[in-house]
Amino acid sequence: MIRYGATLGQFVIAALADKLSALPTEGLIEDRASRADLDRYRAIPAKVLNVPAVAQDALPQG
Repeated sequence: MIRYGATLGQFVIAALADKLSALPTEGLIEDRASRADLDRYRAIPAKVLNVPAVAQDALPQG
């Protein structure tokens, strides 16, 4: 986090470091997305039981 009084150079370095640290994450997400099975993903809701929520999870009425 850049604090008040930081120079422009410090701000630029911090922004660059933030961008560079995100690059490996982007590759990981792309790799996992390429292996996704959308048919299996879409089948998940069918596995959920159709029962009322337990009292502490129910939405308030009104």
